[in-house]
Amino acid sequence: MTLTRFSSAQFSAADRLAVFMDTYAAIEAVDVTLPPETPPQYDLAMRALPGMTVLDARCSSGQSRRTRAQARDGKDDLVLTVITRGEVLFAPDDGTAMALAPGEGYLGFNDRPCRHVLRAPGFLDIAIERDRLAPMLRDPDSTARLKLRRSPELALLTGYARLLTREVGDDLPPALAARCAAHLTDLAVAVLGGHPEATRRAEERGLRAARLAAIKADIAANVAHPGFSLDWLAQRHRLRPRQIQNLFYAEGSGFADHVLNARLDLALAALRDPKDTGRNIAEIALSCGFSDLSWFNRTFRRRFAMTPREARAEAARAQSASEQPDPKR
Repeated sequence: MTLTRFSSAQFSAADRLAVFMDTYAAIEAVDVTLPPETPPQYDLAMRALPGMTVLDARCSSGQSRRTRAQARDGKDDLVLTVITRGEVLFAPDDGTAMALAPGEGYLGFNDRPCRHVLRAPGFLDIAIERDRLAPMLRDPDSTARLKLRRSPELALLTGYARLLTREVGDDLPPALAARCAAHLTDLAVAVLGGHPEATRRAEERGLRAARLAAIKADIAANVAHPGFSLDWLAQRHRLRPRQIQNLFYAEGSGFADHVLNARLDLALAALRDPKDTGRNIAEIALSCGFSDLSWFNRTFRRRFAMTPREARAEAARAQSASEQPDPKR
């Protein structure tokens, strides 16, 4: 399923608000009010999945209102919103406004009017078809009256949703898109409170997938950290080391193999990077977490079917060829 990106920089000041409202209509129709003489600024990434839409937005300050007429437009999704930047005041039409800071959120109903005051915000909206989510929840009406405070479950949901809007390719095959939608639904159940069977399924499926995705992202970002280890990683994710190992075993892989491949990928990128031509191969291996150069050379050759020296020479040839003038010009 597709990922669509929009930036206010792509449009004239006169057209920006209309583009924003047309795009945001995939979540819900709203009226937007901006400060005088202030054209909107925004970056939007929207992922369509079976039965849901995920919007990752950053925008300038303003106010929005979903009117009673708009709430009767037939769109009755449940919208789980998480604030990622700035501050948002959210007020259901029949309720008291709640102030939301980064890491907090709320559950909204598309068939009910509401108001927002947005102060340099970033936010995630996950609009899920009511028939898909509501039957799994214990008491969505009570949940909608409360602020969703920071929690491990909400952090996992945020990370997984942003993975789908920032890291994954633009188009997902239908089977993978359906699996991602199921994971997000499970995470929403974990955040909002589900019936026992839905909660059990969320723990076994969605939460496990989100934890593993978060751990893999952390490995990719920090595998070269001097203190990196299984225990170090487990402390960061508030898990026992064995729990992390079991997450990898459950998908048919191993933690040690994944870390090794992450280090090899990092080394290959460095060997191909023109900025690293002044570093010798031993320095690169050490900086990527390898303490034994012979082991690094063996595993590198086994993984990439070439030696580190050959990988560097291949990259140098490609760089030189790209710098040659085109004889046809």
